[in-house]
Amino acid sequence: MKNKTGRPPIDWKNLPYDEYPLENLLGKRSRMWGWIEGREDKISKIDKDVEELKKKIQKLEDSKYPHLSQINEWERELKLMNVVINQKSKLTDKGNESISLVKTDKHIRGKVSYFGKPVWCHIGSLHMNGKVHTDKLIGKMSDDELCDEFRYKLSMKIKTSKKGDSFRVLPKKEMDKRKGVVTKDVTGKVRKVTSKSLDERDEYKKKKDRSVYVKESDKKKPK
Repeated sequence: MKNKTGRPPIDWKNLPYDEYPLENLLGKRSRMWGWIEGREDKISKIDKDVEELKKKIQKLEDSKYPHLSQINEWERELKLMNVVINQKSKLTDKGNESISLVKTDKHIRGKVSYFGKPVWCHIGSLHMNGKVHTDKLIGKMSDDELCDEFRYKLSMKIKTSKKGDSFRVLPKKEMDKRKGVVTKDVTGKVRKVTSKSLDERDEYKKKKDRSVYVKESDKKKPK
């Protein structure tokens, strides 16, 4: 077996830096600076990608707002609808709890609260037959049967009225407010009608009419 001769190989991986030859140490430092700069460039690119993703995420978040706004408008309209449906259902539903009957020795009347105001309807005289229960006298009917008659009479009262004018128990302005009537402003946004907005609208119309009248009166009469 031959003896190994010559300089033994250097274990650069585990060699302490104080034993490194200067030239090799300078070379390794230069290479490591290059590695650091390379990693920093990669981190910068990742940061740019993150910023782009943040912008896209924010853009997507912002795209929710029109939908959320529309949902809020619809939900508000649904609440208004539910209020009106709840009131109108008193006139058509089979439940009789909302109807009050007033009986005298000659006739019977019914009453229901409609948007906070009482609405009366004459059911009939005691000796008359009903319109729903035609084979029975008004004076012989049960309360449930009288409520059926009341709803029929009230529905006829509404149908025969001109656009509900004779049935209206409050001024139109107040009824619009109580019923939750909505309108669109110049921007297209749906808003609930209020007494204030109706008053402002009336005042605007009056001013407009007055201005037209003044302009007409200012015209010179032909000689």
